[in-house]
Amino acid sequence: MAGSPQFPKTRGADVEQSRVQDNIAGQVAPVARAVAAPPMLHGTVPQWISFSLLVTGTLANNTTSPLLPAAGYYLDPFRRLWVQGSLVSAAGCAAATVFTTLPKGLRPRYQQRLPVKGTGGTFQSILFDPGGNVSVEVAVAAGGFVDLSGSFLADG
Repeated sequence: MAGSPQFPKTRGADVEQSRVQDNIAGQVAPVARAVAAPPMLHGTVPQWISFSLLVTGTLANNTTSPLLPAAGYYLDPFRRLWVQGSLVSAAGCAAATVFTTLPKGLRPRYQQRLPVKGTGGTFQSILFDPGGNVSVEVAVAAGGFVDLSGSFLADG
């Protein structure tokens, strides 16, 4: 059929096409290996690390999964830090209270604000700063809780 596109010949039949395929394979193979490397793709459960509290309160698991800690964090192979759980404060805490710190290497490059749910479905935010401090943006009432679910890119 005149004017129809010509599809590449099979490898080995065309030297130029073989070189192009080798170049593509050289670029794509490392990316494919990196994507296939995350433990989630191999069915391995991520190793969650529990938060160490700097305030009086307790940590709660906001899921029914026995595989997750009360509240904690996990760094995935793509350098994304995932946090989950709840902070329950019997005495409450003031706005801007730092309740835990993240180790070096797991901190954001710039301040990150995660919008989350508070007691009774109220709006709350968790702030992660480059120094590792993790704080509540809005005061938590006595007996209240703050959801800790979210993620951000860990650069620092």
